[in-house]
This record gives sequence, C-alpha cells and structure tokens, in this order.
Amino acid sequence: MAEEVKNTEAAEVAAEAPVAAAPVIKQRGKSGGEELMSIQNEHVPSAFQKGVRSLRIKLLRKLPEGEGCRTILVTSTLPGEGKTTVAVNLAQSLSRGGARVILVDLDMRKPSVKRAMGVTIPSVGVVELIERKAGKKAPEVRLLKMEGTELYLLAGDTGCRDTQQMNSRRLSVLLESLRDRADYII
Repeated sequence: MAEEVKNTEAAEVAAEAPVAAAPVIKQRGKSGGEELMSIQNEHVPSAFQKGVRSLRIKLLRKLPEGEGCRTILVTSTLPGEGKTTVAVNLAQSLSRGGARVILVDLDMRKPSVKRAMGVTIPSVGVVELIERKAGKKAPEVRLLKMEGTELYLLAGDTGCRDTQQMNSRRLSVLLESLRDRADYII
C-alpha cells in the first residue's frame, strides 16, 4: 500500500532529500493568456520577488554543506502548477548571487524553459542528447549562456513522444558531466 505524503517533513523522508515549496502566482498578460512571472521583470509584485528570495534562502540552508555542485529538482503532480516558473526564478535568483547555475529543461513532453526565458535561437536539449548517443560517455553539451549572468540553459526545441524510451542511465551520465561546470543544476 502506498503511503500518503501530507507535509514537507514527510516528503523529505520519502525523497531522502531536502524539500522546499513556493507559492504559485500567475500573471495575466495583455492578450489574456498567462505569462511567466519573473524576478527579472520590474513590474512583478514585490511579494512574488520576496517569495523567490525566501525559497532560495530556505534551500541554501537545507542543502548539505560541502564542495561541489548541488542538484535541485523542481516537480509537482499536475501540469500548470508552476514548475517552470519556480525553476526559472530560482535559477535567476541563484545566479544573481554569483553562483554558476545550469537550468535543465527536463519536461520531456512540452519543453518550456526556453520560451519562459525568451530564448528563440535553436538549441539541443536533453531529449536530443540522450536519443543521439548510446555509449557510456556523455555527449558534448553546448549550453546557452544568458547574457550578463552566470546562468546557462540546457534546453532544446523538441519533446519526446514516448518518455518510456528515455534512458535513465544516459540521463545520469549527462547530468554528471555537467557537475564540474556549475554550482547548481536545476
């Protein structure tokens, strides 16, 4: 029988890792559609910016001390709950503090990080890299550097129809190959 996770402490026990949460706040654009809330936008409410700073501080306190890159997973149970919003803003916040951050778009079906960041140039992401290489060696990764920051993107243009085909061993090798290039991988 599966156990229910009802609070942060239970989630930390189940995940065997620190867990943090952030409020989901959406902003209506001029076209009536939803657009990403970003700490880079000076018109975003200060309450949202404070929430992102608070999340960053809470994570930094919970992450284990020591050398090396830290990996942070942002997840939820349903689409539209704010995973991209949280990941993008956390990455921006950490990079503002001088950290080298690699933001990896792991939404295999509908990659959205590039759109959220306003990036339009073609690039290769996780799906393309994993499908391209079958060996134990990680493929060469070209990251997109966000201007004026230490924030880098690993985000592609295509999704994967059959996520069952994604090889977790290859994904592990790929993420491990990024660890010496960043302080944080999100």
